[in-house]
Amino acid sequence: MIASVISTQTKIEDPRVIWGKFLLKLRKRNEQSLHALCVELSDFAIKDGVFTVSVSKKINFDSLNKLQNIKKANEVFSDLGLGLTIQFIYNPNVDVVDDKIKVLSDILGCKVIKK
Repeated sequence: MIASVISTQTKIEDPRVIWGKFLLKLRKRNEQSLHALCVELSDFAIKDGVFTVSVSKKINFDSLNKLQNIKKANEVFSDLGLGLTIQFIYNPNVDVVDDKIKVLSDILGCKVIKK
């Protein structure tokens, strides 16, 4: 029982899990344009009650920060019930990771070898 509670708390605090739930909610609500902008983002962090998403393309950042999109994103994010707010920041230095093996290694926490 205690292990399942600890496991659940760990998953909720993992930014990847939160982001996945956010993307699923967007798709479920039929927010296709917002979902399309968000699905390629992969650099996020939680700090001081704010879920920060780094966006490397200026055009995507501008689209995400349009009033209607930011309202929808905040509404969907608050429906997750985590007590966090979402914020998109422009960071052109975010590397777009094309190396799938590195991404898998980072997610799994171990070295993945391509055969």
